[in-house]
Amino acid sequence: MRILVTTASRHGWTRHVGDVVADILRAEGHDVTRQVINEKDVVADVLDLAQVDAVVIGGSVYTKTWLSRATTALELALASGTRAYTFAVGVLDLTPDPAGRRWTAPRSAGNAGERVVFGGRITRDGLSVREKSLLAAVRAKDGEYTDWGGVTAWAQGVAADLAHASAPA
Repeated sequence: MRILVTTASRHGWTRHVGDVVADILRAEGHDVTRQVINEKDVVADVLDLAQVDAVVIGGSVYTKTWLSRATTALELALASGTRAYTFAVGVLDLTPDPAGRRWTAPRSAGNAGERVVFGGRITRDGLSVREKSLLAAVRAKDGEYTDWGGVTAWAQGVAADLAHASAPA
């Protein structure tokens, strides 16, 4: 299948997770295009779903909110009928539950796959004063908290789901 893996990241870690997901999907035999939605991009102008069978959308979570670029990408995928799989990367204790209402509402379109949340990387390098203050307020410690085994298992599950979806009936 032709898959677009697109990410919206503020400091680069979600982009890194997206690269790993794309590599796993390629290793599982899928034709993968990798895209980053930058902060100044107009999502509708850069997101090309016409030539893909599915899209994987990753977005960073800040102050309990998925980046709006990722939300817009998901809304466009759902509106176009493109099969969508989503992941969030954030500070796990502060990242919304993927089973919560905000995360599950768009799934009513019937083409959104399972959503997952992965821990990210915390480093104060390059953060704004506001971001540093938020991390201090919740006593978040610098470190890398991504469960790479979980990322691999999820991406392999997406690959298997897509292979099953494309198999002849």
